[in-house]
Amino acid sequence: MSVDSKLRGTWRKGRMHTHLRGGAHLISWVVVAFLFVFLADWTFDLPMLVRIPMTLVCIGFVAWLLRKLWWHRLERYNALRVAVRVEREYPELHSLLISYVELNSDQGPRACGSPELMGLVRNQAEDAAHGLNFRNVVSFANLRRLMAGALALVLVFGAFGALATDHMLIAAQRMLGADVPYPTKTRFVSITGDQLVRRGDKVMLAAEVSGRVPLLGTLMVRPLDDPDANWQQLQLDKLDGDRFEHELPHLAGSLAFRFAVGDAVTHRRDEHGTIEVVGPPDIKQTTIAITPPRYTGEEPRTAEDLSFAAPEGSTVVLDLQLGSAVTEATLVFEDGTEQAMELSAEGQAVKAEFTANIGGSYFVRWQVSAQGQGFSFDGTPRRLALEVDRAPVVTLRQPTGEIAVTTAKTLEMVFEAKDDYGIESMKIVYRVNGGEEFGVDLPALSKPGDQKHLAYPRFGVWPLAWRLRDELPYLKSSDEIVLQLEAHDVHAATGEARVGRSQELQVRVLSMLEYQQYITERFAEVQNRIAELKAKQKPIEVEVETLRKQVGSNKDKE
Repeated sequence: MSVDSKLRGTWRKGRMHTHLRGGAHLISWVVVAFLFVFLADWTFDLPMLVRIPMTLVCIGFVAWLLRKLWWHRLERYNALRVAVRVEREYPELHSLLISYVELNSDQGPRACGSPELMGLVRNQAEDAAHGLNFRNVVSFANLRRLMAGALALVLVFGAFGALATDHMLIAAQRMLGADVPYPTKTRFVSITGDQLVRRGDKVMLAAEVSGRVPLLGTLMVRPLDDPDANWQQLQLDKLDGDRFEHELPHLAGSLAFRFAVGDAVTHRRDEHGTIEVVGPPDIKQTTIAITPPRYTGEEPRTAEDLSFAAPEGSTVVLDLQLGSAVTEATLVFEDGTEQAMELSAEGQAVKAEFTANIGGSYFVRWQVSAQGQGFSFDGTPRRLALEVDRAPVVTLRQPTGEIAVTTAKTLEMVFEAKDDYGIESMKIVYRVNGGEEFGVDLPALSKPGDQKHLAYPRFGVWPLAWRLRDELPYLKSSDEIVLQLEAHDVHAATGEARVGRSQELQVRVLSMLEYQQYITERFAEVQNRIAELKAKQKPIEVEVETLRKQVGSNKDKE
C-alpha cells in the first residue's frame, strides 16, 4: 500500500472517530434535554408559554454543544496534517514522511534541489513507512466511557418509554406546542362547571371520577380576585357513584376552585373553575334633601345617612351614587308600599322623591344584570324616623276637679297649652246637664316674648275669664256644666288640624244662698286645714329652738 493510501486511510479513521464521538454526545444530550423538559413539565404542569421556550433553549444548547464538539472537529483531508500526527506516533521516521508529503504536493513549502535528491527522499520515506500501520495514530479506546454513558442514557430513556409510553408521547406533543394533559390513573368523568350565583346563596361543587378511585379527595378554593392567596384545601369523602361533593353555604365573595382526586387534577396550574358571586351595588355617596312642610316653619336640611329623621309630610329627595350599574331600583316601605327610582343612563346613579308620611324601616330592592342573567337583591333595611306632628296638649291648671258658681259668676281659669309647630286657635267646649256639646271660640292667644318670631305660639300659660251669663243666659241653679279647653294646631291643609283637649272641669250652678253656704263651708275647711298645719308645725318649732340653744351653748364654751 502506498504512503498516500495509508495517509488517506488514517484521515478516514480519524473522521470516523469524530463522528462516533459527536454521535455519542448527540444521543446523550438529546436524551438529557428531553428527560429534563419532560420531568419538569410533568411535575409542574408547565404552561405553554414556559415549556415551549424551555424546549427551544434545550435544543439551542444541544446544537451549540454539537457544533463545538462535532462539527468544528470535522476536518478536510490534509496529507501534511495527517503526516504530522503519524510522525508524532512514530518518531523514528525522523520527518521523512513530512518531507515526502511536501515533495509530492503544494501543501508545504516549495521543495528545492535536484530531481535525483528528491527521488532519493521519496524512496527513503516509502522504505521507512513500509511495515508501519498509520491508522494506529487514531484510537477508539478513549470513546469507551463516552459510548458507555450514551448507552446508559439510551437504556434509561428506553425504560421511561416502556413504563410511561403514553406520558412520553404526550410530552413530545406538548413540546411541539400541543396543549394536551398527561394521562392519569384516576380520570374525571364530570365536574361542576363555572357558576354565577347571588351573594349569600349556597353552591354545591361536585366531581365524578373513574379508574383508580381513592377514598379521599381534595377540593381547593381561594378568593378569585387574589391570585397570590394560598389555596385552602378541603378533604372530601368518596360518596356512592364515585362522587366527591362539598357545599359552600352563604357565599360572600367569588371563588376559584379545583378538584384533586388520586393523581388527577381537574384544572391546570394556571387554570381553575370559577364561582362568580354577584352582589348588590356598593353605595359610594348618599345625598338626602329634606324639605319640611311650610307650616312647620323649619328650614330645609340634608342628611348623608340612609337612616334619617324627617318631619311628617316632608318632601324627601333621595340621591344615591353607586359603585356598579343596576338595571332597576325600587324603594320598599314598611307598609309594603313600593316606589320606582329614576336611573341614570349608566345605571350608576338612582334618585327618588317622596313624601314622608310612612315611618319605620325601608330598603332599596336592586335589580342587577351579569352575563345576561338578572338578579334581585333586597338592600340593608334602613330607618326613617318620622317626626310626627302630634296633637296639642292642654292642661287646666286652675281651677281643677269640681267647683260651684252662681249664674252671675265670671269663671276665672288658668291653662297651659303646647304644640310642636304652633297653636292656631282655642275654644271652650261644654255640655249642660249632659246634653249636646257646644263650643265657644276664644280670642287668638298672645305670643310670649321669646316666641314673637313665630307665626303662632308653641307653648305657654294663659289666663281666661269666661262670663257664664253671656254664653248661657238661661242658666239656672241646680244645673251642671262639664267643660274642657280645646286647642287646634297649625297644619298645611284646612280641616286636618290636630286637636287636643284639657281634663274636664265639673261646674255646679248654685243659688245665691247655696253659694254663700258653699263658700262658708269651704272657708271652714280652709281654717281647719290651717289649724292642722299649725298643730303639726308647733313641735317642729320647739325642736328647732332647742337645737339653736344647743348650738349657742357650744359656741360659748369654745
